Amino acid sequence: MYRTLCLLALAACAFAQQPSRPVIPEEFTATITFQSHELNETYDGEGRWAHDQAGNRAVQEFEVRNTAHKDRPLHEVRLFRFDLKMEYEVEGPANSSKCAKRPLNGTLESAFGWVAKADYAGKHEIRHHEFDFWSYHDGGITVEMGVDPEMPNQPAFLARRGTHEDSFYDFHEFKAGTPEAEAFSIPKECQ
Repeated sequence: MYRTLCLLALAACAFAQQPSRPVIPEEFTATITFQSHELNETYDGEGRWAHDQAGNRAVQEFEVRNTAHKDRPLHEVRLFRFDLKMEYEVEGPANSSKCAKRPLNGTLESAFGWVAKADYAGKHEIRHHEFDFWSYHDGGITVEMGVDPEMPNQPAFLARRGTHEDSFYDFHEFKAGTPEAEAFSIPKECQ
């Protein structure tokens, strides 16, 4: 009996140390900085990400710099308008970006649905502050998210690691709620 009580007490302590799983909203607007390593190239930049799961649309817009050529920034937009059955991708120097249009089928994928299947990866200190990290691995890609224990349903960091690319995102602002309709306007390069 004593042994069973001790084991139950240890299990309760171990379970109590794991925080509740984050529930990240699928409607949000975020301001982000990032760094990406692809093969022998490193890129960094900043921009915005708006996701409207209910409206079936999302956009990521960034100013991107190759760290070897910081004097030549690129403007990149990926607009997914499943409501219009179209994807718009803009890429190139800010004053001469080109547009590619592609038809879309289906519905918008969840931005953070993977968190429901993620494992708790422990606490990590970043900039003198502890964050709870969650990790999910699927088919050669690992996705990790760090959340502030004081704001557990808001991402602070996101990392994607794969065979040929590692990307790290730092969320400076995360506003839950349906993004403004203007966030999903078709880029002028695509009109």
